[in-house]
Parts: sequence; structure tokens; C-alpha cells
Amino acid sequence: MINEMLNPKQQEVWNCFINDKPKVLIASGAKRAGKTYVFILLFLMHIATYKDKGLNFIIGGATQASIRRNILDDMELILGRELTLDKSNAVKIFGNKVYVFDGQNSDAWKKARGFTSAGAFLNEGTALHNMFIKEVFSRCSYKGARILIDTNPENPMHPVKKDYIDKSGQRLSNGRLNIKAFQFTLFDNTFLDEEYIESIIASTPTGMFTDRDIYGKWVSAEGVVYKDFKEKVHYITEEEFKTKQIKRKYAGVDWGYEHYGSIMVVAEDFDGNK
Repeated sequence: MINEMLNPKQQEVWNCFINDKPKVLIASGAKRAGKTYVFILLFLMHIATYKDKGLNFIIGGATQASIRRNILDDMELILGRELTLDKSNAVKIFGNKVYVFDGQNSDAWKKARGFTSAGAFLNEGTALHNMFIKEVFSRCSYKGARILIDTNPENPMHPVKKDYIDKSGQRLSNGRLNIKAFQFTLFDNTFLDEEYIESIIASTPTGMFTDRDIYGKWVSAEGVVYKDFKEKVHYITEEEFKTKQIKRKYAGVDWGYEHYGSIMVVAEDFDGNK
């Protein structure tokens, strides 16, 4: 029956979760590709394996509204009942308590403190603050805990990409698969109408937007702000930097406030290169 509900890409993710049992499973890629739906099914199945144990689980998303729209509404359809959050922003599912946290702001990590979780589902991973993601990871210390993250692609230097997706295939010392990441394209969702797909492709600007929204690629907005900047030309390795004769250094800070802060150091060599 489950095969009839899932497209081939979703089935591949489903089989990986069941057979390979990665501690962290990530689905990134194009919009409308079916990433979130298969993770909703997997997360409910994971909660059900601990039926009536009274354990804690976490659902995280950018805002409470996006969590309701992206996850809880579909969960209600699958479970056939309303999911009403209590005063602690939690709901009972299969005899366990599922906490629902919005995690886009810099202080959002504080909401996840103080308890042990048996699993987490993080929706829109690139919209979440990195400290919140790390705190959720630290909460999932119950034996057998699993973490699911779905996300649309962003800049390839984003922490979700660098810290997790780029480590896909990583194994623990006991041989267990620690992290597994899947990349979705719009074409993976075989349930979408062909006319809809054609229309989306036709209305999506070429370049970065097509790469991200259609093909699910992690590409940067190269040349949008600094038109002469080319990563392959203007980035050098740490080893290359050590060979340079530095004339002077410049430091700058962008506090960020509601967004990520940034500290930058620029060096200039005696040939005028920066």
C-alpha cells in the first residue's frame, strides 16, 4: 500500500530509513518535489514505534504558521483527527508528547532546552537558526532517536549543507550510518501534472533560480551583488594563503541581529592582491 502513496524517489528515502537506519536523514532539493510528505509519514512511523511510552519528540519549523501549513495539516489528514497544541505547544500522538517549536530566530534554541527527545523532524532546515538546529540535535539523546531534516537549497556555504549534507555517508565507530542525504528534483515528483511542471519551468528565471527550484542544486547567487566575483578565482586555500607575503590586514564585523552575524578578515599582499 505504501508503494502506491510514494513516488520512486520517496520510496528510495523510505527504504533507506527502514533498512539503513541513519541517525540523521536529510531530503533537500526542489520545491514541490515531495520531500516533506515522505518525512511526515516516516516521522509518524518513528513515533508509533514507541507507542504509549510517554516519550518526547520535536517538530521544528520556521514559524508556527509554517509548521501548521507544512506538517500538522497533513498529519491531521493521515491520522484522521485534529492536532490541537496545548499551552506548552505540544500535542499527544501515539501516546507520546510532540513539542512544536518555531526556530528561525537567534534565541529560538532556548525553547528546546531541558528535556530528552526520542526524535525530531525539522522542516525548512535553511530557514532555521543554526543554534536551534544544534540544540535540537543535542536533545535527541534517547536510545534509537532519529532526526529528519527537509529543506530547499540555499547558498552552498550554508551550515545545513556544510555541517550535514556534505557529510552524507558518514558512519559511526560501530558501523552505523550516521548521516544520509538525498537530493530531489522537481521531476522526481511523478504525481505532478506535466502541464504544471512545464508551466513552472517556463516561469522560473534561468540561472540560480532554475538550479535551486527545479533541479534542487545548492548554488550561490554568484555575480548578483558583486558582478566580478568568481569563487574559483577569488578564493584560495589556507595552504596557498600561507605562501603569500602579507602587507596589511583589514577586519570587519556585521552584527546581523535578527540574521547571522559575520566577521571578515581581508589581507592584501605586496602585489596588491586582496
